[in-house]
Amino acid sequence: MIFHIRKNINRYYKFLTGFTKIEIAVVLGVIFLLLFFVVIAIQTSRAEARDMQRLSDVRQLSMIVEAQYIDTPNEPLSGCEAPYSLSSACTGPGKIQQFKKIQDPVSGNNQPCQGAASGFLSQNFCAYSVSSLDAKTQAATNNYQICFFIERGGIIKGFAKGIYHIETGGLLKAGCN
Repeated sequence: MIFHIRKNINRYYKFLTGFTKIEIAVVLGVIFLLLFFVVIAIQTSRAEARDMQRLSDVRQLSMIVEAQYIDTPNEPLSGCEAPYSLSSACTGPGKIQQFKKIQDPVSGNNQPCQGAASGFLSQNFCAYSVSSLDAKTQAATNNYQICFFIERGGIIKGFAKGIYHIETGGLLKAGCN
C-alpha cells in the first residue's frame, strides 16, 4: 500500500515540475525587450512633444512682436540689445514683456540659440534667442529673428534636428543668421 501511494505521488509531481531555467530566461528576455521598446517610444514621443511646443512658442513670440509692430513700428526691442539675447531678457516695448513667460521646454536651459554669424552654431538644446535679421544691429519690431532648436523633427513636416528661426513676417526658416 505504501508503495502504491509513493507511486501516485511521483506521478502527481511529474505534472508539477514547473518551468525550466531556460524557459524562465526566455520569458524574462522577451519582457525586457518589450520594456526596452516601450521606453524608446516614450522618449521619442516626449522629444516630439517638446518640438511641437517650441514651434508653438516661437509662433507666439513672433505674433507678440508683430502685434507690437502695429502699435509702435520700427521700435527697438529693449532689454535684448545684444545679438542672440535670451528672449526672456527682452522687456519692451509694451507687449514684448510677455516674452518672459515663454521659455524653452527643456528646463534650466540658459544657452541662447546662436547662428553661423556668431561663429558658434548651437548643436544642442538652447533657449530662444532674439536678434536682428543680420545679427549685427539691435532687434526691432520690424527687423527680428527668434532662433530655436528642434531636437528630433520627425513628425513635424519639413523639420529635422537642428537650429531654425522665425523672422519678421512670421516666416520659419532653417538656420539662424
